[in-house]
Amino acid sequence: MTRSYKRGGKDSPQAFCDLLNLLLANTVMAVGASLHLQQGERRNNYIVGGRLLAPIQLRDGKFLRVYYGLAIQGTSEGPRLKVINSGFKYQVDIDGKRWIFRYDYDRFPRRPYPPTHFHIRGDLKENCLPGGEVLEDIHFPATRVSLEAVIRLLIDQFGVSPATPRGIWRKLLAKSEADFLDIAHRGLSGPKR
Repeated sequence: MTRSYKRGGKDSPQAFCDLLNLLLANTVMAVGASLHLQQGERRNNYIVGGRLLAPIQLRDGKFLRVYYGLAIQGTSEGPRLKVINSGFKYQVDIDGKRWIFRYDYDRFPRRPYPPTHFHIRGDLKENCLPGGEVLEDIHFPATRVSLEAVIRLLIDQFGVSPATPRGIWRKLLAKSEADFLDIAHRGLSGPKR
């Protein structure tokens, strides 16, 4: 599947969506849940996410909003599938009002926030934010975060029970994440100007 989406052909977006479903089905996704591929607003643009971009249910009863904006773009090596933006939000409710953490990536940011950042919904032990800001509004800079890293976090730190034995899901995530890191676009942690 990785080779298929890396080729950049017309079947690349579906191969990418199939890979994400394979990773999630073997780890944290509830039985019956799945991600779907949708045509974007422009030709060669696609969206991967839950049905109608709703979050997918997880094995712990909580939800994960998974979103990928994709485009097939020309490169010196021919057409390639590119992630234009992506996001993950671990949440207690389907509406996302009771979220726990979220991660956002934007290849071409239009705001002064780091193009790759995460948010934590919680309370600080120290009163250190200016002007009455709350922790969940802070954009913590990060490097590109893979879905595999989020899945590991959910299993190892949040206690979501994996669908397959440790030897299977760890190996699956390691191989897939190595492929991701090989091609991941890594932008600056802030505006270029």
